Amino acid sequence: MGKMGKMGVEKDMQQDPPCHARACAIQDCIQKNNYNEAKCSKEACAYHGAIERRR
Repeated sequence: MGKMGKMGVEKDMQQDPPCHARACAIQDCIQKNNYNEAKCSKEACAYHGAIERRR
């Protein structure tokens, strides 16, 4: 699991806006993979998980 996957929930919530680093990780991954979103599912799942925990 990458750096973003190990980030704790507390750290996610301390960011402004919350989960910002995970959103950036998705963008970085997509750019590095020639906009092939399928190669960035781990980053997307980590982001969505963080959002769900916020609710």
